[in-house]
Amino acid sequence: MSGPAVPVGPRTRSLRLTRRLDQVVERRGESGAALLLALIFLTVILILVLALFGSAFTGAASIKSYRRERVLRYSADAALQASIQMVKVDATLGVYSTTPAACGLTYAIVEDDGGGQNPAAITPGSTLSVSCAFTPGQTTSGVLVAGEQQARDVTFTVTCAATTPATAHDRIGCGSGSTSVVLARARVRYEADRSLTAATWAVVPKILSYRVTRG
Repeated sequence: MSGPAVPVGPRTRSLRLTRRLDQVVERRGESGAALLLALIFLTVILILVLALFGSAFTGAASIKSYRRERVLRYSADAALQASIQMVKVDATLGVYSTTPAACGLTYAIVEDDGGGQNPAAITPGSTLSVSCAFTPGQTTSGVLVAGEQQARDVTFTVTCAATTPATAHDRIGCGSGSTSVVLARARVRYEADRSLTAATWAVVPKILSYRVTRG
């Protein structure tokens, strides 16, 4: 059995209305805080994604640059070794003279794109050039003394140049236009092989210095 209804005064109604307003404000505050947290979370995720993409791009560019340098170094090393062997079998090269014999080779720069089956030019017009001559100051290099050839002291220089500047799509660039870049240097002394004719027996190579590097 319910008791008599308690009359609600103006003060009670005012308190109830204040509580409801407080609850509404509290819910809206919680909703705003949740939205702010969501925005912060999305911002952090976006920053991390951008950083990840930047790192991946930088890594890919570094690998590409390393690959280009490796191809240049290997090509320069091969050209240098081939030239040393060429001078070994020709005792007239690297001899001291005011009009020395032509001494040098030119190679196209290629890169294997197919597991040994598809060598391709890296940049149109890019070539390695090897020059060789008696080492400056070695005035007895390869000259005849009493009919016997003296040791030949020969300096080799490998340079790289492109007839046209490399573009962004070239796999590798070599110099800029006609500007050459020095890739390798070597100094070789060819000693006598006394089983040969004395006038042309300075053919045994002895490496005095050998450097493959850019610059």
